Amino acid sequence: MDANTVRVPMELGLHLSQGHSPSTTTEKAEMAGVPYHEVVGSLMYAALGTCPNMAFATVTVSQFMQDPGKVHWEVVKCIFRYLKGRHNIELTFGGEPTGFIAYSDANLASQEHHHSISGYILLIDNGSISWSSKKKPIVALSTTEAEYIASMHAEKEILWMWAFLTCMTTYPADHSIW
Repeated sequence: MDANTVRVPMELGLHLSQGHSPSTTTEKAEMAGVPYHEVVGSLMYAALGTCPNMAFATVTVSQFMQDPGKVHWEVVKCIFRYLKGRHNIELTFGGEPTGFIAYSDANLASQEHHHSISGYILLIDNGSISWSSKKKPIVALSTTEAEYIASMHAEKEILWMWAFLTCMTTYPADHSIW
């Protein structure tokens, strides 16, 4: 409750690795009492349900569930400080009509596993309706290829969402499709 808030869920350019895992019996004993699994599970629930802006940081710390270290725990606490500062912010639908907008982005090999991480967000009138942030199963060879892969995954979601919204506006409200 008394934690200071931070502006971002994870420090920019921070590279977490298994090298940050405990190596001595003293470090392992200190981390044994830390509720890392439960806390990261809670963060995952929030990231999937209402906080897409912390999904990348949450997925990053979840990769170290097997053997988390103090550095990993500090990042988890940073994500909670970020959430504390955002407790009054809500996902909204409406506002200034902007129509259907989509954004996608990717980064090339910023993590130890060298796989690209990409994401997208779809908005209608500035309200988030769909989002994703994932580690890709293939290793891109260039930033252009990583961006191309990210835009392809975003485009698949755009096409599905467009078809869904078209279907929703085509059927009368009292018509049952079941």
